[in-house]
Amino acid sequence: LGLAAMIAVPALVALAFQGRIAGTPDLEVTGRADDEAGARKLADAARGLVALGRMGVTQQQAADWVAFLDGIRIEQKGEDVLLRAPVPPALMSAMAEKARAAAAAMPARETVAPPAVPRPKGLSPPPKGLSPPPKSRRSP
Repeated sequence: LGLAAMIAVPALVALAFQGRIAGTPDLEVTGRADDEAGARKLADAARGLVALGRMGVTQQQAADWVAFLDGIRIEQKGEDVLLRAPVPPALMSAMAEKARAAAAAMPARETVAPPAVPRPKGLSPPPKGLSPPPKSRRSP
């Protein structure tokens, strides 16, 4: 059996996310498990993922990323798991700059003309040089 078959993962039955970019940017993720024991497992798994991310970088490599990971708080209350994280302004600026650079590096979109609509059979095109007849105006 593979690793996935050996790990029992509790059911995540609901997930909500919200973030704030005004003032001090932060984010909040709330998950609901199928029961309290499942929520404990989800909270432990989330803490493990944060720890793995923290172990993957050194303070000198990505100080803003380390500060973000160190600021993450994970709580479990009943069936709910709450993750809160302030986003350091320097990290938010760096992410915004990367997004702008990625957007600028994307090739320009080509404008594609819509396909021509075929003229129904039996109708001939109007003669060249003639304008369509004026629309009639009804008097009041």
